[in-house]
Formats: sequence, structure tokens, C-alpha cells
Amino acid sequence: MEHERSGNVGCWRAPSGRTSARRIRLSIKLSAALVAVAFLIATPRPVHSSRAPEYHHRAPRDITSPPAPAPGTSICKTQTACRCEFENGSYFDLSALANNNGEPRFNHILSNYDQFYYYWNPCNPFSVGNPQSESPLNECKDVAGCQKWYEFYSELGYQEPGKMRWNMDHNGIFVYYEGGSDDYAPGGRNLFVYLKCDPSRTTPTFIPTGDLSFNYIYIYEVTSSEVCLKTGGGGGGSSSGISIGTYMCIAALVLIVVYIVAGVLFMKFYKQAEGKELIPNYTLWAEVPGLIRDGCLFIKERISGFRERPDFEKL
Repeated sequence: MEHERSGNVGCWRAPSGRTSARRIRLSIKLSAALVAVAFLIATPRPVHSSRAPEYHHRAPRDITSPPAPAPGTSICKTQTACRCEFENGSYFDLSALANNNGEPRFNHILSNYDQFYYYWNPCNPFSVGNPQSESPLNECKDVAGCQKWYEFYSELGYQEPGKMRWNMDHNGIFVYYEGGSDDYAPGGRNLFVYLKCDPSRTTPTFIPTGDLSFNYIYIYEVTSSEVCLKTGGGGGGSSSGISIGTYMCIAALVLIVVYIVAGVLFMKFYKQAEGKELIPNYTLWAEVPGLIRDGCLFIKERISGFRERPDFEKL
């Protein structure tokens, strides 16, 4: 700060008009800079990701890292990577959520919890990354789930039998995948995908919470109308969906067709019949409509209390 001395030692003279104007301009610039810095600090930075706009984030309920389920402990019996079924015939089926083209249905979704990107596809395995790289950390190959950090990928389990199963805990129904990448992860990385039923949610919500406990157990949460419990035995269950009555109707139809075809052939080539006489037992079948009519009239007159028709014989 510039000052001018007066003739007396220790006395100061007020700054000139030019110096005062310079101080004012400097104060304005410093104030503007402080306001800009405060604005940048207070304003949250937007997170850029290539995730599809149809998937939205929200805080999951009761996030935990549950222990791996023991095989055979689920009351919902694993049938396929897509489906499990209860003893009463009700079942869960994820086929409506699955991609069949080798790409994940939930692709490159940023987690708001650990800032990694995550992938998942139910039912069918997928691959992402750089297959040309010699490093196993540059690709997830034929997996159920995947994690990406910069250009590094970690496999989070597989769809194949023995490495996935359905189970339930206090959070609800989930699909468990194991056997993922073992880089820095003793025993490999494992994935829990919790299914939250919402009949009104036609567009699924996918929330990857990642590994919050730092024990290489990863958690996803999927909310959709397609993950609700379904009733009945359709879609690959133990019940075939065909009743005994259906079998009987099919058998009767087959017998009728065989009777007519075999009878026509018999009458044509053995009896040398022609025209309507080709119909087997034509005389009997021709009388059936009249017999049905007479039977209906008989029952009607009995119910109505009328006297019997004279042409009916006493039973």
C-alpha cells in the first residue's frame, strides 16, 4: 500500500486520488473472486455418465452385506438362472428383464455410493471391455455382473449352475452370483441382486450400491413390476399345465377321427358303399337327432306334470 510521508517524521498524508481509485478496483476484483469461489464450492458438480436415462437412482432400503447363502437353504428352489419356484407353484421369473444379445440390460450405470460403474444382465451372460487386451483386468467375459473403474474391469460372478442361486433374507428375495475376479479379493468377488416388487414400475429402477463394507460383496437393487411373485406353474415349472380332462378330450377326438376314417375306408372298399352310406353306422347316427328330440320332450312333459305322450312306451 502506497503512502506519502509529510515533512514531519511519523506523520502520514492521505493517499492521492489515483491511489484511492486503484484500491477500490482491487477490492472489487477480490470480492468478485471470493463470490465466484464460494459459488463453485456451494454448487454440486454434475456427474457425467453414459447410463441410459430410463434408470434412476434412489437410496436403497437397509443396505447390508449379507453372508453368502448356503446351497439348498432357499425355500424358493432354483430352477434356472432366470427362475425359482416355491412348493405351491408360485415363482419368480426374470426373463422379461434379460437381454439375449450378449450385452447387459443394465449397462454402465454409475453408483452414487462408490463412484464406480456397474453392469448386470439376468438370465444370460454378457461381456464388456477390451477383448483384445492381454490383461484380464481390461474385460469382463461371460459374466452376470461387472464393475468398472477407469479402464479396469472386475468380474462379479457368473450365471452358470453352481455359481448362482436364488435365496431370501430379511431384505427379501435375491439372486446370488459368486466366483468373480480374485484380484485383491480372497475367494473372489460376489454379487447380491435384491428384487423389489412394484406393480406400478413398468420401467425398472437399478441401484448399484457397490461394496460398501469393503469385503468384496457387491449389492444391486432392482425395482420393477417384472420381479413380482407370479402364481401358477407356467414357464418351466414342474406342472405341465394340462389337466386330466384335457387329455381325455384329446383322446376322444383322436378316437372319433380314427372311427370315421377307418369306417369310411371299410365301407368303401369292403362293403362297396357309396354316398352317405360311406358313413359308418349311418342308420344309427341318422336317428340320433330324433332320439334326442323325443328325449327332451319326454323330460319336459314329466317336469311340467303333463300326461305322457301316447307314442312313448312305459318304462
